This record gives sequence, C-alpha cells and structure tokens, in this order.
Amino acid sequence: FKSLRPIDRAGIVVDHERNLLYTGGADSTLLAFDLDSGQLLWEHLIPGKLSSSPRIYGSRLLTSTEDGVVLSFDLDTHEILWTYETGGTVRQPAIVIEDTVFVATSRQQILALSLETGEWRWQYGHDLIKDFTIVGQAGLTWLDRQDEGVLEGGTLYTGFDDGEVVALSALSGEAQWISRL
Repeated sequence: FKSLRPIDRAGIVVDHERNLLYTGGADSTLLAFDLDSGQLLWEHLIPGKLSSSPRIYGSRLLTSTEDGVVLSFDLDTHEILWTYETGGTVRQPAIVIEDTVFVATSRQQILALSLETGEWRWQYGHDLIKDFTIVGQAGLTWLDRQDEGVLEGGTLYTGFDDGEVVALSALSGEAQWISRL
C-alpha cells in the first residue's frame, strides 16, 4: 500500500487579533488563512516538517519540527526570530510563562528556553527507553502556586514513556516529586 499524502502532525491555531488561522505540516510551510473567507493570505517556508500545534504568545507564534527544532516566528514581520535544536521531536505545544518557553521532547527531556532569544535556561532529563515504548509524550501541564503566570511558585507536570509522572519547579527544573504509575 502506497500512501498518497504525507502525515501531517501539526495542528491549527486561531489568531483572533489578526483574524487569521495558522497551520502547516509535512511540506515545511507555515500557512496563514483569513478566518472569515478561508483565503490563503501568506505562507512561509519553515526549516523542517511541522510536528506540533502552533501557539500564539503576543506577536509570536511558537511551533516545532519533526527533527526537533523549536522556533519562534514573528507574526507581524513574518520572519523567524530564533530556532533551538532540542535533539528530539516535539509533538506537544509549548507552554509560555512570563518570559520562559517550556517544551517536552521525544528524548524524555523537558527544556526551558528564553522567549526573547531561544537561549537554553534549564532542562530535566529522564532515562530514554530504548526497547519497547508507546509512541508519544504526555506534554506539559502548568499549575500556578501563587500569582497567575509567575514562575517562582509554579509547577510543571509531565508523564514519561516508562509510566513515571513528575512535578518540576518551573523556576529551576528540579523534580519536586516523582511517582510511578
């Protein structure tokens, strides 16, 4: 059986401020459609096949590629602001708190990057399973402990392929607890 179409893993995000819808996929193109008419307004070549649903933070769109590149795209200038190579596929959308981008990779890592520059801040690593594993990654969930959107009191939660659930300090990346399912 021959597949006639590529498998697209990227999702869709609506930009209410600009009245646009963004999507993309395996052809390495980010597309912007008019929300009312569905007309393609612009497209931009991305360095790799999109692998996660894009997310909008202010005038930035964050997304990732099959080969593990996280990128920040300026929605006003239509230019890539920065890229960061994670070493593993990122299938789940990024989370942004204050000026930090959090991503989970297929290599069992949670990374914290600067929203402004894409520079590495910290990472939490988990043993990579090399035998049998279920494809996928649990992604990240954020819980505020004090004021909304403040890293200091916040916790990131994620699950790994080996059945462990971890609570991480959003500020430092240190494990607050680990529980085996």
